[in-house]
Amino acid sequence: MIAILCAVIPSDMSDFNVYGGIYRYLNLVYTPAAAIGGLMVPSMVRVDVMLKAERVLHDQTLEEAAWAMTQEPETVTATVCDRSEGGPHDFYSEGDYWWPDPSNPDGPYIRRDGETNPDNFTAHRLAMIRFSRVVGALASAYIVTGDDKYVAQAFKHIDAWFCDPATRMNPDLRLAQAIKGVTSGRGVGIIDTIHLMEVAQGIFRMESSPAADVAVVAGAKKWFAAYLLWMSNEPIRMAWSAER
Repeated sequence: MIAILCAVIPSDMSDFNVYGGIYRYLNLVYTPAAAIGGLMVPSMVRVDVMLKAERVLHDQTLEEAAWAMTQEPETVTATVCDRSEGGPHDFYSEGDYWWPDPSNPDGPYIRRDGETNPDNFTAHRLAMIRFSRVVGALASAYIVTGDDKYVAQAFKHIDAWFCDPATRMNPDLRLAQAIKGVTSGRGVGIIDTIHLMEVAQGIFRMESSPAADVAVVAGAKKWFAAYLLWMSNEPIRMAWSAER
């Protein structure tokens, strides 16, 4: 049987999901059990229903993987916001509830609690969500089928995000959750990498495959180590605590 953990809070079309707030689509790696025969099935549940559910989930996994096989890598370097103080390799996002001040349109943004500004820059968030979806789908298909083609495709994306000097993302979020005229980035911006959980899980699941590029695995682990070091930095921790 295939187990899926999925959190969609409060709904797919909420401001949080559409614009990338903390409650966003999260879909962890699918893990098929060794055999359905060993499951403890309540007497009222028919095994044939469970088998049908397994087939449906299996098909959905491969359908999502088929989509992922057609996708080319797209990282933060593909889109740059002119409000960012960083370079092309820096992740940038803006606080959801901050808007231009009607009385001072060119001045600092003001907060409108609960109202997402649709003109805020979200391209890097969406690119990371897509990255997570691609790697998760391919890792899931590899677990289900054992086909190394899924690993090879996934590692093209992993290389682009973490290793390739031309397209890699810098391992920090110092410019995440920025507010125009107020701050270039906030500690709370670490929520924007929530989707990297699925990427990390995918790498863990696929790294033993012959199709996994050893150098890219090492580069990805080095990237995550650098990100953890940045996130553990005292000023970042203090900023995060102050903003909670």
